[in-house]
Amino acid sequence: MKNPKLIETDAEFEELLERLRHAERFAIDTEFSRENTYFPSLGLVQIAVDRDVTLVDPLGIDLRALGEIFRGDTEAILHAGTQDLEIFEREIGALPRRIFDTQLAAAFLGDGIASLGKLVQKYLSVQLDKGSQLADWSRRPLPPRALQYAASDVAYLEDLREILVERLSERGRLEWALEASEGVLRKGFDLAPAEEAWWKLKGRSRLRPRAAKIAQTLAASREARARALNIPPKRVLSDLALLAMAESPPEGIDDLAHIRGLDGGRRRGSGAEEILDWVRRGRALPDDALVLPKDRPEEALPSALIALCQSWAAQRASDESIDHSLLATRSDIVAFLSTPRRGKLTEGFRYELLGRDLEAIQEGRAAIAFEGEKLKLIPVG
Repeated sequence: MKNPKLIETDAEFEELLERLRHAERFAIDTEFSRENTYFPSLGLVQIAVDRDVTLVDPLGIDLRALGEIFRGDTEAILHAGTQDLEIFEREIGALPRRIFDTQLAAAFLGDGIASLGKLVQKYLSVQLDKGSQLADWSRRPLPPRALQYAASDVAYLEDLREILVERLSERGRLEWALEASEGVLRKGFDLAPAEEAWWKLKGRSRLRPRAAKIAQTLAASREARARALNIPPKRVLSDLALLAMAESPPEGIDDLAHIRGLDGGRRRGSGAEEILDWVRRGRALPDDALVLPKDRPEEALPSALIALCQSWAAQRASDESIDHSLLATRSDIVAFLSTPRRGKLTEGFRYELLGRDLEAIQEGRAAIAFEGEKLKLIPVG
Protein backbone atom coordinates (compact mmCIF):
# COMPACT_ATOMS: atom_id res chain seq x y z
CA MET A 1 0.00 0.00 0.00
CA LYS A 2 1.47 3.35 -1.05
CA ASN A 3 1.48 6.37 1.22
CA PRO A 4 -1.99 7.94 1.41
CA LYS A 5 -2.63 11.59 0.62
CA LEU A 6 -3.78 13.77 3.53
CA ILE A 7 -6.00 16.71 2.59
CA GLU A 8 -6.66 19.58 4.96
CA THR A 9 -8.35 22.29 2.87
CA ASP A 10 -11.75 22.68 1.21
CA ALA A 11 -10.03 23.20 -2.16
CA GLU A 12 -8.31 19.82 -1.92
CA PHE A 13 -11.58 18.27 -0.76
CA GLU A 14 -13.36 19.62 -3.83
CA GLU A 15 -10.86 17.76 -6.04
CA LEU A 16 -11.72 14.54 -4.22
CA LEU A 17 -15.45 15.24 -4.56
CA GLU A 18 -15.02 15.66 -8.31
CA ARG A 19 -13.49 12.18 -8.49
CA LEU A 20 -16.33 10.77 -6.40
CA ARG A 21 -18.95 12.32 -8.70
CA HIS A 22 -17.71 10.07 -11.51
CA ALA A 23 -17.09 6.94 -9.43
CA GLU A 24 -19.34 3.90 -9.41
CA ARG A 25 -18.38 3.12 -5.82
CA PHE A 26 -15.92 4.14 -3.12
CA ALA A 27 -14.73 2.81 0.23
CA ILE A 28 -15.12 4.92 3.34
CA ASP A 29 -14.28 4.66 7.04
CA THR A 30 -13.84 6.96 10.02
CA GLU A 31 -11.64 7.26 13.07
CA PHE A 32 -13.24 8.75 16.16
CA SER A 33 -13.28 8.76 19.94
CA ARG A 34 -16.12 9.16 22.42
CA GLU A 35 -14.51 8.69 25.82
CA ASN A 36 -14.90 12.35 26.81
CA THR A 37 -17.90 13.37 24.71
CA TYR A 38 -21.58 12.50 24.39
CA PHE A 39 -21.42 12.21 20.61
CA PRO A 40 -18.55 10.54 18.74
CA SER A 41 -15.73 13.00 18.13
CA LEU A 42 -14.65 12.61 14.51
CA GLY A 43 -10.88 12.62 13.99
CA LEU A 44 -10.37 11.41 10.42
CA VAL A 45 -12.28 10.26 7.33
CA GLN A 46 -10.66 7.74 4.99
CA ILE A 47 -11.85 7.39 1.39
CA ALA A 48 -10.59 5.05 -1.33
CA VAL A 49 -11.55 5.54 -4.98
CA ASP A 50 -10.16 3.12 -7.56
CA ARG A 51 -7.87 1.80 -4.81
CA ASP A 52 -6.33 5.24 -4.27
CA VAL A 53 -6.58 6.28 -0.61
CA THR A 54 -7.19 9.83 0.58
CA LEU A 55 -7.32 10.86 4.23
CA VAL A 56 -9.59 13.81 5.03
CA ASP A 57 -8.92 15.97 8.09
CA PRO A 58 -12.42 16.92 9.35
CA LEU A 59 -11.04 19.58 11.69
CA GLY A 60 -10.36 21.94 8.80
CA ILE A 61 -12.85 20.84 6.16
CA ASP A 62 -16.61 21.26 5.74
CA LEU A 63 -17.70 17.63 5.35
CA ARG A 64 -21.29 18.54 4.52
CA ALA A 65 -20.29 18.74 0.86
CA LEU A 66 -20.03 14.94 0.96
CA GLY A 67 -23.82 14.86 1.28
CA GLU A 68 -24.08 15.50 -2.47
CA ILE A 69 -22.22 12.24 -3.11
CA PHE A 70 -24.26 10.34 -0.53
CA ARG A 71 -27.53 11.46 -2.11
CA GLY A 72 -26.40 10.23 -5.52
CA ASP A 73 -26.31 6.66 -6.76
CA THR A 74 -22.69 5.92 -5.87
CA GLU A 75 -22.24 2.87 -3.64
CA ALA A 76 -20.37 3.33 -0.35
CA ILE A 77 -18.35 0.31 0.83
CA LEU A 78 -17.96 0.04 4.60
CA HIS A 79 -16.95 -2.57 7.14
CA ALA A 80 -19.17 -2.84 10.23
CA GLY A 81 -20.46 0.57 9.27
CA THR A 82 -23.16 1.27 11.87
CA GLN A 83 -21.09 3.73 13.91
CA ASP A 84 -19.73 5.38 10.77
CA LEU A 85 -23.27 5.94 9.52
CA GLU A 86 -24.26 7.45 12.86
CA ILE A 87 -21.39 9.92 12.49
CA PHE A 88 -22.30 10.73 8.87
CA GLU A 89 -25.86 11.56 9.84
CA ARG A 90 -24.70 13.92 12.57
CA GLU A 91 -21.69 15.51 10.83
CA ILE A 92 -22.89 15.54 7.22
CA GLY A 93 -26.65 15.47 7.62
CA ALA A 94 -27.01 12.66 5.09
CA LEU A 95 -26.52 8.92 4.67
CA PRO A 96 -25.39 7.07 1.54
CA ARG A 97 -28.33 5.85 -0.53
CA ARG A 98 -26.53 2.58 -1.24
CA ILE A 99 -24.05 0.74 0.94
CA PHE A 100 -22.21 -2.57 0.87
CA ASP A 101 -21.09 -3.72 4.30
CA THR A 102 -18.26 -6.23 3.96
CA GLN A 103 -18.75 -7.61 7.47
CA LEU A 104 -22.41 -8.42 6.77
CA ALA A 105 -21.59 -9.79 3.33
CA ALA A 106 -18.90 -12.14 4.67
CA ALA A 107 -21.28 -13.37 7.35
CA PHE A 108 -23.44 -14.86 4.59
CA LEU A 109 -20.42 -16.90 3.51
CA GLY A 110 -20.00 -18.49 6.92
CA ASP A 111 -17.39 -16.08 8.29
CA GLY A 112 -19.42 -15.03 11.30
CA ILE A 113 -19.15 -11.46 12.55
CA ALA A 114 -15.53 -11.08 11.44
CA SER A 115 -13.05 -8.23 11.79
CA LEU A 116 -11.67 -6.52 8.72
CA GLY A 117 -8.22 -7.88 9.52
CA LYS A 118 -9.50 -11.44 9.53
CA LEU A 119 -11.31 -11.06 6.21
CA VAL A 120 -8.44 -9.28 4.45
CA GLN A 121 -6.08 -12.01 5.59
CA LYS A 122 -8.43 -14.80 4.48
CA TYR A 123 -9.48 -13.43 1.09
CA LEU A 124 -6.53 -11.21 0.10
CA SER A 125 -3.64 -12.78 2.05
CA VAL A 126 -2.81 -9.38 3.55
CA GLN A 127 -1.84 -8.86 7.21
CA LEU A 128 -3.10 -5.54 8.57
CA ASP A 129 -1.06 -3.61 11.13
CA LYS A 130 -3.43 -2.83 14.01
CA GLY A 131 -0.80 -1.17 16.18
CA SER A 132 -2.51 2.25 16.19
CA GLN A 133 -6.01 1.16 17.23
CA LEU A 134 -5.78 3.29 20.36
CA ALA A 135 -4.32 6.38 18.68
CA ASP A 136 -5.45 9.83 19.81
CA TRP A 137 -7.27 11.01 16.68
CA SER A 138 -7.64 14.55 18.00
CA ARG A 139 -3.86 14.99 18.00
CA ARG A 140 -2.28 17.19 15.33
CA PRO A 141 -0.20 16.42 13.46
CA LEU A 142 -1.21 12.78 13.35
CA PRO A 143 1.86 10.50 13.38
CA PRO A 144 2.72 8.69 10.11
CA ARG A 145 2.04 5.25 11.60
CA ALA A 146 -1.48 6.31 12.63
CA LEU A 147 -2.13 7.61 9.11
CA GLN A 148 -0.96 4.32 7.60
CA TYR A 149 -3.18 2.39 10.01
CA ALA A 150 -6.18 4.53 9.09
CA ALA A 151 -5.50 4.15 5.37
CA SER A 152 -5.39 0.35 5.66
CA ASP A 153 -9.01 0.37 6.83
CA VAL A 154 -10.18 1.37 3.34
CA ALA A 155 -7.26 0.37 1.09
CA TYR A 156 -8.52 -3.20 0.59
CA LEU A 157 -12.29 -2.75 0.79
CA GLU A 158 -12.82 -2.48 -2.97
CA ASP A 159 -10.90 -5.70 -3.64
CA LEU A 160 -12.63 -7.42 -0.74
CA ARG A 161 -16.04 -6.38 -2.03
CA GLU A 162 -15.20 -7.77 -5.47
CA ILE A 163 -14.33 -11.19 -4.06
CA LEU A 164 -17.31 -11.28 -1.70
CA VAL A 165 -19.74 -10.37 -4.48
CA GLU A 166 -18.33 -13.16 -6.65
CA ARG A 167 -18.60 -15.74 -3.85
CA LEU A 168 -22.07 -14.60 -2.82
CA SER A 169 -23.30 -14.73 -6.41
CA GLU A 170 -21.99 -18.28 -6.78
CA ARG A 171 -24.04 -19.33 -3.75
CA GLY A 172 -27.13 -17.30 -4.65
CA ARG A 173 -26.76 -15.08 -1.60
CA LEU A 174 -25.84 -11.70 -3.02
CA GLU A 175 -29.39 -10.39 -2.62
CA TRP A 176 -29.35 -11.49 1.03
CA ALA A 177 -26.23 -9.41 1.66
CA LEU A 178 -27.61 -6.38 -0.17
CA GLU A 179 -30.87 -6.65 1.76
CA ALA A 180 -29.00 -6.83 5.08
CA SER A 181 -26.91 -3.78 4.17
CA GLU A 182 -30.03 -1.85 3.21
CA GLY A 183 -31.56 -2.82 6.55
CA VAL A 184 -28.76 -1.00 8.37
CA LEU A 185 -29.77 2.21 6.61
CA ARG A 186 -33.47 1.72 7.31
CA LYS A 187 -33.18 1.35 11.06
CA GLY A 188 -32.19 5.00 11.54
CA PHE A 189 -30.07 6.62 14.21
CA ASP A 190 -32.48 8.78 16.19
CA LEU A 191 -31.61 9.54 19.80
CA ALA A 192 -33.80 7.88 22.41
CA PRO A 193 -36.17 10.29 24.21
CA ALA A 194 -34.44 11.86 27.22
CA GLU A 195 -37.37 10.73 29.38
CA GLU A 196 -36.26 7.13 28.85
CA ALA A 197 -32.71 7.72 30.10
CA TRP A 198 -33.61 6.61 33.63
CA TRP A 199 -34.37 3.10 32.33
CA LYS A 200 -30.60 2.51 32.13
CA LEU A 201 -30.04 3.18 35.85
CA LYS A 202 -28.83 0.19 37.80
CA GLY A 203 -31.30 -0.27 40.64
CA ARG A 204 -34.18 1.38 38.76
CA SER A 205 -36.55 -1.49 39.50
CA ARG A 206 -36.44 -0.93 43.26
CA LEU A 207 -37.66 2.67 43.05
CA ARG A 208 -41.13 3.48 44.34
CA PRO A 209 -43.35 5.64 42.08
CA ARG A 210 -42.48 8.92 43.85
CA ALA A 211 -38.76 8.19 43.60
CA ALA A 212 -39.15 6.98 40.01
CA LYS A 213 -40.65 10.33 38.95
CA ILE A 214 -37.69 12.19 40.45
CA ALA A 215 -35.24 9.74 38.87
CA GLN A 216 -36.89 10.22 35.48
CA THR A 217 -36.69 14.00 35.74
CA LEU A 218 -33.11 14.03 36.99
CA ALA A 219 -31.96 11.58 34.30
CA ALA A 220 -33.81 13.44 31.52
CA SER A 221 -32.36 16.79 32.65
CA ARG A 222 -28.91 15.25 32.88
CA GLU A 223 -29.26 13.75 29.39
CA ALA A 224 -30.38 17.03 27.85
CA ARG A 225 -27.52 18.92 29.48
CA ALA A 226 -24.97 16.28 28.40
CA ARG A 227 -26.17 16.49 24.80
CA ALA A 228 -26.06 20.30 24.83
CA LEU A 229 -22.52 20.35 26.25
CA ASN A 230 -21.41 17.22 24.36
CA ILE A 231 -20.05 15.55 27.49
CA PRO A 232 -20.77 12.14 29.08
CA PRO A 233 -23.95 12.23 31.22
CA LYS A 234 -22.10 11.08 34.33
CA ARG A 235 -19.97 14.23 34.17
CA VAL A 236 -23.17 16.23 34.65
CA LEU A 237 -24.44 14.08 37.53
CA SER A 238 -23.31 10.66 38.72
CA ASP A 239 -25.69 7.70 38.89
CA LEU A 240 -24.95 7.36 42.60
CA ALA A 241 -26.00 10.95 43.35
CA LEU A 242 -29.02 10.71 41.05
CA LEU A 243 -30.42 7.63 42.78
CA ALA A 244 -29.62 9.01 46.23
CA MET A 245 -31.62 12.18 45.50
CA ALA A 246 -34.48 10.20 43.96
CA GLU A 247 -34.84 8.08 47.11
CA SER A 248 -34.17 10.90 49.63
CA PRO A 249 -35.01 14.18 47.86
CA PRO A 250 -33.05 17.18 49.17
CA GLU A 251 -35.13 20.12 50.38
CA GLY A 252 -32.41 22.76 50.27
CA ILE A 253 -28.74 23.45 49.64
CA ASP A 254 -27.72 22.20 53.09
CA ASP A 255 -29.13 18.76 52.25
CA LEU A 256 -26.88 18.48 49.19
CA ALA A 257 -23.83 18.19 51.44
CA HIS A 258 -25.02 14.73 52.46
CA ILE A 259 -25.60 13.36 48.94
CA ARG A 260 -23.02 10.71 48.06
CA GLY A 261 -21.38 11.06 44.68
CA LEU A 262 -22.43 14.68 44.17
CA ASP A 263 -19.70 16.84 42.66
CA GLY A 264 -18.58 19.81 44.75
CA GLY A 265 -19.77 22.28 42.11
CA ARG A 266 -23.28 20.91 42.50
CA ARG A 267 -23.38 21.50 46.26
CA ARG A 268 -23.40 25.30 46.08
CA GLY A 269 -24.24 28.29 43.91
CA SER A 270 -26.07 28.03 40.59
CA GLY A 271 -25.14 24.35 40.22
CA ALA A 272 -26.93 23.54 43.48
CA GLU A 273 -29.98 25.62 42.57
CA GLU A 274 -30.26 23.83 39.24
CA ILE A 275 -30.15 20.41 40.92
CA LEU A 276 -32.80 21.45 43.44
CA ASP A 277 -34.99 22.73 40.60
CA TRP A 278 -34.70 19.36 38.83
CA VAL A 279 -35.73 17.61 42.06
CA ARG A 280 -38.72 19.94 42.54
CA ARG A 281 -39.87 19.30 38.98
CA GLY A 282 -39.59 15.58 39.57
CA ARG A 283 -41.71 15.78 42.70
CA ALA A 284 -44.36 17.76 40.82
CA LEU A 285 -44.42 15.39 37.85
CA PRO A 286 -47.96 14.04 37.29
CA ASP A 287 -48.33 10.30 37.77
CA ASP A 288 -49.33 9.81 34.15
CA ALA A 289 -46.14 11.54 32.98
CA LEU A 290 -43.95 8.75 34.36
CA VAL A 291 -42.54 6.97 31.30
CA LEU A 292 -42.23 3.27 32.06
CA PRO A 293 -40.58 0.63 29.88
CA LYS A 294 -43.17 -0.99 27.67
CA ASP A 295 -44.26 -4.46 28.64
CA ARG A 296 -42.04 -6.95 26.91
CA PRO A 297 -43.90 -8.66 24.04
CA GLU A 298 -42.74 -12.09 25.20
CA GLU A 299 -44.86 -11.75 28.34
CA ALA A 300 -47.89 -12.49 26.17
CA LEU A 301 -46.26 -15.50 24.50
CA PRO A 302 -45.69 -19.00 25.90
CA SER A 303 -42.03 -19.33 26.88
CA ALA A 304 -41.98 -22.85 25.41
CA LEU A 305 -43.00 -21.46 22.01
CA ILE A 306 -40.21 -18.89 22.09
CA ALA A 307 -37.65 -21.53 23.09
CA LEU A 308 -38.86 -23.90 20.37
CA CYS A 309 -38.64 -21.22 17.70
CA GLN A 310 -35.19 -20.17 18.90
CA SER A 311 -34.01 -23.75 18.54
CA TRP A 312 -35.33 -23.94 15.01
CA ALA A 313 -33.75 -20.58 14.14
CA ALA A 314 -30.38 -21.87 15.37
CA GLN A 315 -30.80 -25.00 13.25
CA ARG A 316 -31.65 -23.00 10.13
CA ALA A 317 -28.65 -20.73 10.68
CA SER A 318 -26.45 -23.80 11.05
CA ASP A 319 -27.93 -25.33 7.89
CA GLU A 320 -27.06 -22.20 5.94
CA SER A 321 -23.66 -21.70 7.66
CA ILE A 322 -24.49 -18.16 8.75
CA ASP A 323 -24.27 -16.52 12.15
CA HIS A 324 -27.56 -17.05 14.02
CA SER A 325 -27.75 -13.36 15.00
CA LEU A 326 -27.73 -12.44 11.31
CA LEU A 327 -30.81 -14.57 10.71
CA ALA A 328 -32.78 -13.75 13.86
CA THR A 329 -32.16 -12.66 17.44
CA ARG A 330 -34.51 -13.57 20.28
CA SER A 331 -36.15 -10.14 20.01
CA ASP A 332 -36.64 -10.65 16.24
CA ILE A 333 -38.40 -13.96 16.94
CA VAL A 334 -40.60 -12.46 19.66
CA ALA A 335 -41.57 -9.57 17.37
CA PHE A 336 -42.54 -12.01 14.63
CA LEU A 337 -44.59 -14.23 16.94
CA SER A 338 -46.48 -11.24 18.36
CA THR A 339 -49.80 -9.91 17.08
CA PRO A 340 -49.56 -8.25 14.64
CA ARG A 341 -46.40 -9.79 13.24
CA ARG A 342 -43.58 -7.27 12.84
CA GLY A 343 -39.85 -6.96 12.39
CA LYS A 344 -37.18 -8.40 10.10
CA LEU A 345 -38.70 -11.87 9.80
CA THR A 346 -41.82 -10.60 8.04
CA GLU A 347 -40.10 -10.06 4.69
CA GLY A 348 -37.21 -10.85 2.42
CA PHE A 349 -34.74 -13.69 2.80
CA ARG A 350 -35.38 -13.96 6.55
CA TYR A 351 -39.03 -14.77 5.94
CA GLU A 352 -38.12 -17.33 3.30
CA LEU A 353 -35.47 -19.00 5.48
CA LEU A 354 -37.24 -18.84 8.82
CA GLY A 355 -40.39 -16.73 9.08
CA ARG A 356 -42.55 -19.10 7.06
CA ASP A 357 -41.47 -22.02 9.28
CA LEU A 358 -42.20 -20.08 12.48
CA GLU A 359 -45.70 -19.31 11.21
CA ALA A 360 -46.31 -23.01 10.68
CA ILE A 361 -44.95 -23.89 14.14
CA GLN A 362 -47.03 -21.23 15.90
CA GLU A 363 -50.20 -22.19 14.01
CA GLY A 364 -49.75 -25.90 14.71
CA ARG A 365 -49.11 -26.81 11.07
CA ALA A 366 -45.59 -28.06 11.76
CA ALA A 367 -43.69 -29.79 14.56
CA ILE A 368 -39.99 -30.15 15.32
CA ALA A 369 -38.31 -33.52 15.72
CA PHE A 370 -34.75 -34.65 16.37
CA GLU A 371 -33.35 -36.81 13.59
CA GLY A 372 -29.79 -37.64 12.59
CA GLU A 373 -28.19 -35.31 15.13
CA LYS A 374 -30.16 -32.28 13.95
CA LEU A 375 -33.62 -30.79 14.22
CA LYS A 376 -36.13 -31.41 11.47
CA LEU A 377 -39.42 -29.68 10.63
CA ILE A 378 -42.32 -32.07 10.14
CA PRO A 379 -45.69 -31.04 8.61
CA VAL A 380 -48.71 -31.76 10.82
CA GLY A 381 -52.11 -32.75 9.48
